[in-house]
Amino acid sequence: MERNWLGWTTVRGTVIHLDPMYTIPPRRSWLRIVLALVLLPAMGLIALLAFSFWIAVRIVFPRFARDTNITDLFVMLLTFHRTAGPRPQIPVRDLRVRESGRGEHSVRLVGQLIGANVNVGDDVTLSGFSRGGIINVHRGINHRTRSVIRVRA
Repeated sequence: MERNWLGWTTVRGTVIHLDPMYTIPPRRSWLRIVLALVLLPAMGLIALLAFSFWIAVRIVFPRFARDTNITDLFVMLLTFHRTAGPRPQIPVRDLRVRESGRGEHSVRLVGQLIGANVNVGDDVTLSGFSRGGIINVHRGINHRTRSVIRVRA
């Protein structure tokens, strides 16, 4: 097992156990959360300005503003994300890899496998980040089938 200072780990060994596939909801994107917290006040200010402009137009030009209904727009914007349907599930496979003379490692494949599959008895080289004793694999090589393993999250 090779590990660098950022936590990127490479394991070469034989797959000795493969759990059945299960699904999990997608992970939260912290970048989206931070951007939402930064942009939310700006969006509120823009909405307040748009609403005040709509009120001013309605007062100054009551005849032309009578047909516009801004409440429909706000209701649509507030309920749009709720009507998008259920969130997609991400497939997960857990396996154990035994290195020659160094022990066993828990490995997790989170996402769709592209290019190759992994089975018990395969000689593999897997690379990914190690978190909490589990290696989250992003790519690898199946030496038995001579194919590249890629995981698309």
